[in-house]
Amino acid sequence: MGRKGTELTQEDIANLRIQRSVLDFIELQVRTSTRSQQDRLRILDWGSGRGSLVIKLRDLGYEAFGVELDEAVMRRGFN
Repeated sequence: MGRKGTELTQEDIANLRIQRSVLDFIELQVRTSTRSQQDRLRILDWGSGRGSLVIKLRDLGYEAFGVELDEAVMRRGFN
């Protein structure tokens, strides 16, 4: 897995394993939520780096977003 300042590759995404405790917490929120189908649970990854967790969560069907404030990482994303 590369560092946050390096380009994110398909291999990085494929090799990412989300911690079971994180997935369990998300599922608990989904199960206990009183939200309607139109107002789905949204997940924010603050300090998302290259965004690999956001991509993986989206692949699992979650509405996930990432925020990164490191300018070097953001510049790479704009290229």
